[in-house]
Amino acid sequence: MSRTEFPAVLAILTAFGLWVCDPLRLNLTGDDAFSAYLAAQGPAAIIRQTLTGEPHPPLYYLGLSGWTALAGNSEFALRYLSILATIPTIPIVYALARRVWGKAPARFALGLAALSPLLFWAAHAVRMYGPLATLSGAALLAAAGFHERPLGRRALAAGLLAGLAALVHYYGLFTLAALGLWGLAVRPRNLRAWLSAHLLAAGGCLVWLAAAWQVSLGYNQRPRLDPVGILLRAVEFLAGQTLGLTVIPDWPQIGTRLLFSPLLTLTGNAPLLLPVLVGLGAGAGAAGLLTAAVGRPDALRTLLLLQAGLPLVVGAGVSLFRPMLEVRYFAGTLPAFLALAAGLVRPGQRLRPAAGLGAAGLVGLSLVGLLSFIFNPISDRVRYRELVRYIADHARPGEAVVLDGWSQQFLFWYYSRSLPAGPKLPVHLLPTEHPIDEAATLTALAGLARDRTGLWLIDTDTRAYDPRLAVEGWLTARWHRTFERWFGDNRLVYFAPPVAESPRPAEISFPGAGIRLVEYALTAAQPDRPDLYRLRLRWQAEPGPRPDVKLSLRLVDGQGNVVWSLDTRPQAGFRPAPGWADGETVDDRYGIAVPAGTPPGSYRLELVLYDAATLAPFPAGGKAAMDLGEVAVGGPTSTPLVDPAVDRPIGAPVAGGLLVGVSGGPPPAARPGETLRFELVWSGLARTVEAEVSLAGAGGELLARAAQRVGPGTWARQFVALRVPAAAPAGTARLGVRAGGREVPLGEVEIVPVRRTAEVPADATAVGVDFGGVVRLDAYRLSLAPAPGPAERTLDVTLFWSALGEIPKAYHVSVQVIGPDGRLVAQHDGIPAGGERPMTGWVPGEVVADAHRLVLKSGGALYVIVYDPQTGDRLPPGAVALARLD
Repeated sequence: MSRTEFPAVLAILTAFGLWVCDPLRLNLTGDDAFSAYLAAQGPAAIIRQTLTGEPHPPLYYLGLSGWTALAGNSEFALRYLSILATIPTIPIVYALARRVWGKAPARFALGLAALSPLLFWAAHAVRMYGPLATLSGAALLAAAGFHERPLGRRALAAGLLAGLAALVHYYGLFTLAALGLWGLAVRPRNLRAWLSAHLLAAGGCLVWLAAAWQVSLGYNQRPRLDPVGILLRAVEFLAGQTLGLTVIPDWPQIGTRLLFSPLLTLTGNAPLLLPVLVGLGAGAGAAGLLTAAVGRPDALRTLLLLQAGLPLVVGAGVSLFRPMLEVRYFAGTLPAFLALAAGLVRPGQRLRPAAGLGAAGLVGLSLVGLLSFIFNPISDRVRYRELVRYIADHARPGEAVVLDGWSQQFLFWYYSRSLPAGPKLPVHLLPTEHPIDEAATLTALAGLARDRTGLWLIDTDTRAYDPRLAVEGWLTARWHRTFERWFGDNRLVYFAPPVAESPRPAEISFPGAGIRLVEYALTAAQPDRPDLYRLRLRWQAEPGPRPDVKLSLRLVDGQGNVVWSLDTRPQAGFRPAPGWADGETVDDRYGIAVPAGTPPGSYRLELVLYDAATLAPFPAGGKAAMDLGEVAVGGPTSTPLVDPAVDRPIGAPVAGGLLVGVSGGPPPAARPGETLRFELVWSGLARTVEAEVSLAGAGGELLARAAQRVGPGTWARQFVALRVPAAAPAGTARLGVRAGGREVPLGEVEIVPVRRTAEVPADATAVGVDFGGVVRLDAYRLSLAPAPGPAERTLDVTLFWSALGEIPKAYHVSVQVIGPDGRLVAQHDGIPAGGERPMTGWVPGEVVADAHRLVLKSGGALYVIVYDPQTGDRLPPGAVALARLD
């Protein structure tokens, strides 16, 4: 290998290594899966489909069909064909740039091609865009060869390659047109042979277009673009040639997270950077094109400019009637664009400073886009493989799958066929037609749901086909909505059918909520799903306006650990409370699927209603949480509906199993006296293991520990509650778990310093009341001031407390003003000092200042109460009167 060839070989090997290092990380898209499906049908079906329904030409599908017949249709095999078909683009770009600019600029173009995010994407897409780039570039290279030696066979080769590009994707016609126009403009020697070859190729393509014209004209029937939209798409085109991000749908949102999520962590301003970098990408792309136009034009430069610019100009014109400006369509222009961009570093060029910035911008932005594609998990937004496997692992006979959105039918076909044996569920595609006929669709849904023991609803691009989510809304109103999880862009929802129930009348009001609970039914698990309880709540709207109410359902154990929770608006937001009519009743159905690995025992189901805007709870009967009943959790089931969720994966092998990760915390910082609550998720434990979680101070001293026996089983959930000692020193504490003879770090918690004092202010009014031998109210201080509202006053109450010993519970303090008629005038409850000084963090001898603010509309007596927030029990002597307010 000569020194001249070495850079090209190195670039090809580098790109190939990047492209094949992890080809299965990205899930197939809906278009990818359609390619696999059509290829599996065979050549006859491909020809028939491309003549009657599929708008793209047949050549790529025929090639893919032949390839899969030899290599199979695994994800690796499907993508490997795209990689093999795209990799020749890199040496083609080098050869084009060398003919136009010389050796040194050609090496620059070689690097751009190897780093191109658009080429990386095309090489991983099971679509025709990689072959389109290669065939278009090869046609340009053949044209360059014809310009050097105008032989008929070279003209025929250029025409044949351009014709093949057009039969791969219709945008290949622009390559044919560019070559024909170039011949007319430059008038090379042997022009007759050149035009004859390209007219022959165009004639072959037109035969196909004539046969498939109805399908072609019916494609992409979306609203046309206005001039501003066309300009924005042109900017996308130029930025896409560098960043490559516009091959991702919804690029303003996803592109921000894809490219700048690391910067978002550091600065919080990442969304502001996206327009800047898109502008830089467009500017660098424009610089690559403009530099080619500076100076005396030559034949090859004219050819590349025609190939790079013609699709953009014609596509913009057509988009006034039908949108045809999609960056992925311009893969065929990429070889010409990259070869032209090499002119930024050509020797002796006139715009040296600006060209240097453009060259640096092209390299830098290409590298940013490429690395984001490779390493940023946001680049794989589909995750359909994971979704289908979840259904296969958790479904039971008698259930069915509803594909709500047509674009996912081939994705489900592809991934479901490769799963291990399991229950073969019927699959139903809805809506029944496009545009949707809601009445017909809901009639079909009612029929397919009959006698089903459960439905798995998959939401993929649903609003494009079911804009009002009629299918999901119908199921939410009639079935028990049980499980919802996002897999990238796809949402999986499980619905359980209603069963016989024993309703309980309630008539419970939630003052301020505008709705009341008139009936509820908590139904025990059925044999087919022993981990699923059903809950129905019947609400009634009270007269008058209603705030935006949300409800929180929580399953709580005896230690206060939440093992399951759900926060939602009524009927999952399909029936928000402000839209109810006075007196209207609304049934709200939920399924309570206890996650696998939950320790057996009895759990309490609680209901909390709160204002969605302020998060303030609406108490029922003086308590924030209403008790709905007990849920008995048994041992593990063979097919659980819900796996435990993990917020922070760990994946540490311990005692023959795996510590999967941590859920629900711990927080990054805590104050003395606060309880660190979080969950450890274990998997595959063959035996019971003693797991000890510890909190150690900065010097290694033990601050707290909690041991628990976990396992055996496929899943095990360990609920941890560690209280930071009241006297814990400030600094960084370390969490860890020890099990099976191995120590696994769980992270760090910053112990917040606390300023302590032993003095009661001299201007405070002394009290000296002992509450249950736990705390003493030493003194208080009052301040009254006018409030913004008419006839209102603001009362600031500061209580000064001291601990009588170690305090075992985080008691709450309630400050109330009771009017002469015994009615509540104002109230403020909570953890002392605005939540910053829980009583469990007090040490004997210190005085804690506890401020409360109330708004008064009338006078009354001021009382103080200390109570247990879990039970509502008050510490004696109960309510202590402090002062009378006129």
